[in-house]
Amino acid sequence: MTDFNNEQLPIQISNAIDTLSENQLRYLYRLIADRLKLMNSAKTINALAKFKLNDIVSFNHNGTQITGRIIRINQKTVSLLTLDGKHKWNVSPSFINKILQEKTAEYFEKIKNDITEIISGNTGN
Repeated sequence: MTDFNNEQLPIQISNAIDTLSENQLRYLYRLIADRLKLMNSAKTINALAKFKLNDIVSFNHNGTQITGRIIRINQKTVSLLTLDGKHKWNVSPSFINKILQEKTAEYFEKIKNDITEIISGNTGN
């Protein structure tokens, strides 16, 4: 996104704004705000489209990496459950990163092995 300053805004627009009444300015403000909301919604939808249920993702919270599985895709966020199953998070899709499929497979293979050891009584203790 490009940042604009006064010089880059067409002089005709600036001059036209100077002639508007308060009601016209309020109307223009609503139009601009609606346009910005629409653009933001489009960005969110695009970001959400990159994820699907059961994807393993991570994000940083106060310097700590949190990893979890997507359990729901909401309108503006994704709900994920941490891999230990103890915490649920609602996170903006712009803050999460999908974990590579190979790492996901490794994780589930480790869980499978851990469960097999628990069932067979070989907990390593």
